[in-house]
Amino acid sequence: MKVLVIDTGIGAGHALDLHNAGLAVDYYIPWFSTLPDESPHLLLSGIVSKVLFPEEDYDVVVVADVGYHSFSLPGYVIGYSPDFSKLEVDRILAKHVFQDLEIPVAEYVALTNWEEQQNELSSLSSRFPELVVKTNWRGNFETKILTNREALVYLSSIKEMICEANPILVERKIDGKEIGFDLLVTDKGLSDRIFYGYASHAHAVRAYSLGLTPLWIRKHLEALGELAYASGFRGMFSAEFIVDRTTLTPYILEVAARFPYMTSLIYTYNYGFYDIIRAVTEGFHLVDTGKWMAGIPVFSRDRFGEVVIDKLDNYMFPMGSYQFVASQIYKIGNEYRVVEWPIQRIGAVYGSGSDLKVLLESMVSEVLKKELPFEIGVEEILDAQNFFAPHFEEV
Repeated sequence: MKVLVIDTGIGAGHALDLHNAGLAVDYYIPWFSTLPDESPHLLLSGIVSKVLFPEEDYDVVVVADVGYHSFSLPGYVIGYSPDFSKLEVDRILAKHVFQDLEIPVAEYVALTNWEEQQNELSSLSSRFPELVVKTNWRGNFETKILTNREALVYLSSIKEMICEANPILVERKIDGKEIGFDLLVTDKGLSDRIFYGYASHAHAVRAYSLGLTPLWIRKHLEALGELAYASGFRGMFSAEFIVDRTTLTPYILEVAARFPYMTSLIYTYNYGFYDIIRAVTEGFHLVDTGKWMAGIPVFSRDRFGEVVIDKLDNYMFPMGSYQFVASQIYKIGNEYRVVEWPIQRIGAVYGSGSDLKVLLESMVSEVLKKELPFEIGVEEILDAQNFFAPHFEEV
């Protein structure tokens, strides 16, 4: 099997996984593939083959980001379809689609004309004390959570930029807890094996059955899965919700292609990345190998040094610094290689186990043994578990 990984710097680890599985792998980064081999983005050169342009046929094409390719993709594409992937980058279009599927969305204004939409803004801000303002300036997404007064001041300051080509989404801030579901779409349809987890400073994911998921959330997941399948999307995507504390209404936040991202190590900890690809292309379902999988983010106060690398042992350990330089470390034999890209990124230690609390505590203990300058948080994940536990059945 020959695989092309189309990447923006976040899928290098998966290219390496596929190479280690014995596949022929080409690696393409639209704006980095022309850089010299010593570029830190291309330290995988010599391990996987970089290509200047993907001109030949491939058995499988793995897309690690949705917004950076416009050419026809050769082969069986995983992680992208034109129609479904638009929902990740066009948040206003996504709102309309979610509403058509009868999935709850937070009250919102799609702001395209500052002068003509003052009444809509005033109505929204008068009803809700906090607002979420989402912008997308040429692919740079930004989200601000502001008081209603702060939101109006901020929007007034950028009113000259607001137009049909640069719409701004302003929506009610929901008081609740975030929960995410990752669904696998194969050629046979939506898989029954799903994963769910909580958005917090520590991430934990549980393998689960769609058929056993309570109806209040399952009907929305099934609708999204059917839409993804019909649009030609194959692979894993996430559906992120925030559940209102009072009403337990699940308001959808976004959908996004998921498993090519580094955070997907949470899901692939017990499955090789090649197993995920086989599941998609051959249509079989994944099975549980651990009840809980978790990742604990770590935040480094300093840039990587040799002493840090020496302490990492056999971890595959992506981690960002406060200097906005992100590094991803791979141990190949006795040699460490580092891939960097100029954005801040968190990393995580990964583990699996049958008891969430014990699992998280043991992972914290392992990190502390490294005597590294890390900040770790697990309380939010346990709090979220206690919030959702009464509303989920045991598998």
